[in-house]
Amino acid sequence: MRSNVTIDETLYSEVNELAKRDHRTVDSVVEDALRLLLGGHNFHMSGELAPLPTFPRKLNIPMGINPNSTSEILDLLDELDQV
Repeated sequence: MRSNVTIDETLYSEVNELAKRDHRTVDSVVEDALRLLLGGHNFHMSGELAPLPTFPRKLNIPMGINPNSTSEILDLLDELDQV
């Protein structure tokens, strides 16, 4: 369905930038935003998300620190900041 809507220029600029960044159309961004606002969570993102890069064995974590424990890593970083 086609419809004309007047929106704030700043808001349109933000929507347009999001559409460009995600390689989408302004229409699809607005449709997804409206679906979220109206409670329908069946919105889609065009394309698949790129996998996050991983760097195995590139961290220099001391023995005894669990690399999967956020709190242990943060504690270590706090200790390093105090030095």
